[in-house]
Amino acid sequence: MATHVWGKSKKGVENATGLKAIAGIETLDTNILGAIIISRIITWIHNRYYSKRLPEMLGVFQGLTFVVTISFFVMLPIAAITCVVWLTLQHGIASIQYFIVASGHVGVWLYHFLERVLVPTGLHHFIYAPIEVGPVAVNHGLKAEWLQHLNQFAESNKPLKEQFPYGFMLQGNGKVFGCLGIALAMYATTPKDNRKKVAALLIPTTLTAIVAGITEPLEFTFLFIAPYLFVLHAILAATMDTLSMALVLLGIWVVVC
Repeated sequence: MATHVWGKSKKGVENATGLKAIAGIETLDTNILGAIIISRIITWIHNRYYSKRLPEMLGVFQGLTFVVTISFFVMLPIAAITCVVWLTLQHGIASIQYFIVASGHVGVWLYHFLERVLVPTGLHHFIYAPIEVGPVAVNHGLKAEWLQHLNQFAESNKPLKEQFPYGFMLQGNGKVFGCLGIALAMYATTPKDNRKKVAALLIPTTLTAIVAGITEPLEFTFLFIAPYLFVLHAILAATMDTLSMALVLLGIWVVVC
């Protein structure tokens, strides 16, 4: 299992190894979660020490320079702690990946739920990348498997589910039908005086979700003011994708190349 989490990043397997090249150096990929934690710490240091008066002989180090200096030394123990804690977290994520693949319809539901609900943190990459473009489900990733055998699937008389028995490529259902439903609900509940303004926001964001598969512009319009609705959206999307597989519906697969 560890070989899929640590080691040299493979070309085309984004975030599947848990490492990311920063300034040419491979380091832990803590993604947005790490960025939020670090930015919070830096903000606290800045607010506390930016205006602090230093002795006259050290006056050149006041202000932003003093903040940067303190931040450097504060980050040293935090980096050491991260190297220990993040290993456990990433291995936990890797364990979830393999549980998902081996758990049938339950795994399909959990995969699509986590792929949606983790979007605000950026950690959804650890869920879908190893399966879609990494070696968790098949050696060369499900996207490559699909594209490599697409003509064979089209020419065969066998049901597609027998030829491609994976339910991890159905998130297009939520991106098309789910996002369309969200947009219609927001428009319908908007006071009539504001519907024209809201439509100007909803139309491009909904088209972006349906055509390009990029859902964040629409989802982030309500995520921070009604996070429980975003969780409900993730639950409904996962349920729809799982039912699509269980009922042998093909669904819609939106791929952004």
